[in-house]
Amino acid sequence: MTAEDLERAALVARDLHAREDVPLLGEHDLLSGRDRAQRTQVLAHHPQVKTLTAVEINDGYLQLTRDYDVTKSLLDNPKVNFVVDDGRRWMRRNPDKKFDVIVVNSTFNWRSMATQLLSVEFLELIREHL
Repeated sequence: MTAEDLERAALVARDLHAREDVPLLGEHDLLSGRDRAQRTQVLAHHPQVKTLTAVEINDGYLQLTRDYDVTKSLLDNPKVNFVVDDGRRWMRRNPDKKFDVIVVNSTFNWRSMATQLLSVEFLELIREHL
């Protein structure tokens, strides 16, 4: 990633952050990179959220969701749609899907393939889905 790419990414991120038409939570939200479902649980139970699409590349997290009392109710929550896929790939395959808010539980910049999630292209892809 060049300095020019970093500058472009910062501008896109600043643009997304500064948009007044993008609320903190919306009725139709996307969560990419679910963690161990804590974030999903919080978002799914927010009264403003009507639908939540949770995309996670590692299907092991669904098993963890089943294993813990604090998160297993998510599997029966009609507001939540779980998708096992790479978030970037899923957004590319679903260009017609639009969301009020997109939350990305990204990775650290030193991990392999981090540039796939910390790139101008990824931020532009997110913007296309808002």
